Amino acid sequence: MYAAEMGQMQEVDAMLMRLRSGLFYELINQNIHNEMARMRMGSFAHALNPIMLLSFIQGRENEFGGREYVLNLSSKCAAVSFFDEYLRQLIALARRRWALAESARIAMAAREGDIDLIDLRQQLTGALDFIEEGAHRERPRIETWTRRQAMEFIQDESIFLVGKGIICKGEITVVAGQGGVGKSRLCNALAFAGARGSGQWMGYDIPRAWRTLVLQTENNANRIKEELMTLPEEYQDNVRISLPCAMEFSDPAFRRELNKLWDEWPFEMIIIDNMNDVAREDGRADFLEGIGNIMAALPRHPDTPAVVIIAHLTKGSTRSLKPMTGRKLLDELSGSNVLGAKARTVLTLQHVDASVSTDMRVVFDCAKCNNGTPLPMSAYYRANGEFQPCLEWDQHEWLNPPDEGARIERRSLSKDKWREVMGGELGMTRKRLVALLQAAPYQASQSSAYNWVNAALQEGILMEVAGVIALK
Repeated sequence: MYAAEMGQMQEVDAMLMRLRSGLFYELINQNIHNEMARMRMGSFAHALNPIMLLSFIQGRENEFGGREYVLNLSSKCAAVSFFDEYLRQLIALARRRWALAESARIAMAAREGDIDLIDLRQQLTGALDFIEEGAHRERPRIETWTRRQAMEFIQDESIFLVGKGIICKGEITVVAGQGGVGKSRLCNALAFAGARGSGQWMGYDIPRAWRTLVLQTENNANRIKEELMTLPEEYQDNVRISLPCAMEFSDPAFRRELNKLWDEWPFEMIIIDNMNDVAREDGRADFLEGIGNIMAALPRHPDTPAVVIIAHLTKGSTRSLKPMTGRKLLDELSGSNVLGAKARTVLTLQHVDASVSTDMRVVFDCAKCNNGTPLPMSAYYRANGEFQPCLEWDQHEWLNPPDEGARIERRSLSKDKWREVMGGELGMTRKRLVALLQAAPYQASQSSAYNWVNAALQEGILMEVAGVIALK
């Protein structure tokens, strides 16, 4: 601390508060720390140096190692520039001492029969979890900045994984949508984009490569194989997808295994598919606990990966099938007031037409983005691997559909009407049919034309009228 007194006293106070007397092994050093803290917190906020300290401890010098020990403090303390490393070493040594004492206590209890095996296992796993946490913690639980520190801050752009602040290391992103809309496929495509380390993902730039761990609970080995087949072999070391596993982020054994995997294969993004397997209930407390357990299980700053959580819309919601902007979907998230608040970015997927199972078009939108500027709502064809842009989609018409009765009537064309539209032409493509419907005398919008074609394909009408239609 003496070496720091020539700097800003605010920095001195910040360093002093980050230290704790319990971090020091020697009682003498614990006493010195406590006395310096009292000196700074007093009415006069005295400077910290050996002479001032001696004046405060006059008559009690033996408690502080004696006069000579105090006068030589300036030659023993760490330089200001090495304070963070010095603190890290102090914390590591303190935790080792705690581990030795705790292991001795548990061993004694086990020998004397004062503890049963279940309690013994709980205490051992708790101790290991505490040590594991300490191995990764490099920052205090509460860290404050002055205005000068904030003004001097320079953003490390290596934390940007997608766009400028859309998906970042150390922060939570939610990908939400209806069932079967392609959320898992979209996130796998995100992992593959990170493996590639260039190009774009859903219109956003990929500035560099990263490793992604996908934890999931549903897809079997065959489905995983289908997904990974689209990843070029040269990028295969950058993506790993788990076989179905339990999302036991609250279990110390699960946390240790996750951290062991990171130690062996440091990943910068983790995709959790899906949140319902972490928080079993939709209550606020369940989601808060689930998110807290996820973050506590991951490596600490600056190694904390980007956390991408796949989430469903609220079960039983009638509004969730209606087209809406991504921002409105924030209220439809399961555990919405928690997920929506905790996430820095929320991305949404919706069906273009949820009533037609053959319609592979989806609408991609950003419901929330605290750190960057999102792109406008857009439509894509979902697929294994990269989603392809869908140009035949009218946003205004999609967001403002006619009432249900009129929509069904407009989408239903009789066989005679299809024969009239096609004029005897056989084997035409979907695109050709849409062009005919857009022309006079029908003058349908592009979106309506595609809805008519998709409905007729699903119902088998076109097969009866014109034979096989190429689905292009």
